[in-house]
Amino acid sequence: MSTKRNLLLAALLLTVRAASPSAAAEIALAAPSTLAFGRAVVTSEGTVVVSPEGDRTSTGGVTLIGGSASATSFTVTGDVDRAYSITLSDPATLSSGSGSMTVDTFTFSPTSSSWNLGAGGSQTVHVGATLHVGGSQAQASYTGTYSITVAYQ
Repeated sequence: MSTKRNLLLAALLLTVRAASPSAAAEIALAAPSTLAFGRAVVTSEGTVVVSPEGDRTSTGGVTLIGGSASATSFTVTGDVDRAYSITLSDPATLSSGSGSMTVDTFTFSPTSSSWNLGAGGSQTVHVGATLHVGGSQAQASYTGTYSITVAYQ
């Protein structure tokens, strides 16, 4: 007999930092939206994956049952036509009481080879990730934070 648990796979909030050389216009990161994994029923260990486009899939004993899932997005602004880099605190942790889950494998759209502020001096980046759900994960609402830094290359 299997046990099913409903989980509210909550959101990751973002801590934002920007780094830029003093001679250049400051590179900035606009307030991001929330990365949310939605709700699921868990019968055994598995994952929930949210793509940069906001599509959600699951593996293992995790069945998606609704809730609001979304990729995060943010806009980077700075010098026109400047390349930049993004650094994330990977992995991140979602917690609720004594329970926790790991979030890793952050994916981006556009990909890192296309991080350039272009003629308008800005670019919007969408980010997805993978949430690892334990087989005995307690039913709860989980939340967490991660840090992101953008810098000119």
